[in-house]
Amino acid sequence: EARYDLTIVNTLHNLKTLGFADDGVSVIDLANFPMLKVLLCEHSPRVCSLESCKHLNSLTLSGFKPKDKTLRELPTLPSLKELSLFVTNLESVAGIGRFSSLEELTLFRAPKLTDISGLLEIRTTLVRIEFDVCKRIQNYESLVSLSNLQRLLIGNCAPIESMSFVKTLHKLKFLSFVGTRVVDGDLSPAIGVEYVGFENKRHYSHTFAEIAATSLKSQHDP
Repeated sequence: EARYDLTIVNTLHNLKTLGFADDGVSVIDLANFPMLKVLLCEHSPRVCSLESCKHLNSLTLSGFKPKDKTLRELPTLPSLKELSLFVTNLESVAGIGRFSSLEELTLFRAPKLTDISGLLEIRTTLVRIEFDVCKRIQNYESLVSLSNLQRLLIGNCAPIESMSFVKTLHKLKFLSFVGTRVVDGDLSPAIGVEYVGFENKRHYSHTFAEIAATSLKSQHDP
């Protein structure tokens, strides 16, 4: 039995930010919030009318587990700039191209995610990507064309065969792959990025200190 009656929220029509935990009972109709810009909640059939959120800038969902295991089940949200999904069954980011203004993507605990090639559909808009605990990603090379990417975090994820894709990310300022192994060990593509975070490994071409030193030097060189 619900301790609080969340349905009273449905009367707050001027809300711009809404975050709540699913109590297993209450129905929240997002059509009641025409000005909503930020939403944080659990994915549930009791949260309805997401498609009505035409002005939504930021969406954070936990437990998003669509039947087709892609992003196609999410409605097109024309103003969406930030999408964060926590604990999801996604196998592919197919369907992400419908979010033509998306700048930031976070996927945390997506153990079945293998295919990220759909990111190419929004290659010019993405500025920040975080993959955390995504142990099956197979095609990191899909990141090669993300021309405006500034921040990339690949933490505790599937091994990266080669960091060569970083060479083309000319706007990248922050790169972290803590907990993720680079198979060929060549970290030279990361030289020049303002911050690079990783653990030292014997087969790596550079230590953390060496990469940090070269990055610092490149920042001060005319």
